[in-house]
Amino acid sequence: MDEDDETPVSLSECLDYLERIEREVARTPMLVPPPEGVAHFLATRCGPEAVAALGSRLVERGDGDREWRTKALVLYLGQVDDPAAAETLQRFAAATQRDDYRDLAGRTLVAIADRKSGKHEV
Repeated sequence: MDEDDETPVSLSECLDYLERIEREVARTPMLVPPPEGVAHFLATRCGPEAVAALGSRLVERGDGDREWRTKALVLYLGQVDDPAAAETLQRFAAATQRDDYRDLAGRTLVAIADRKSGKHEV
């Protein structure tokens, strides 16, 4: 799968990417995938069609998942145009025990609201 390509991919390919990217980046000096890059891939290649599955993963595993993946999923939800994304972020923010995750979800929700009101892009 070419990460620079913007052709939509299936949900199973999106889930495979989340598993594969960690193994690939672990062999580099970076060691962990950058959440922003992963979020961009998910938003451009998986789009809003993956919100339900990826949002469920975030809410169910958030605090117990890898930090880079949790942050990537929060950022992804902030980039897709789907009302369910904001609802999922609200559920995640209410459920997480981590202040940094709650803060990121809150800032992402503000960015979504600003984008919808025309103030600025995420």
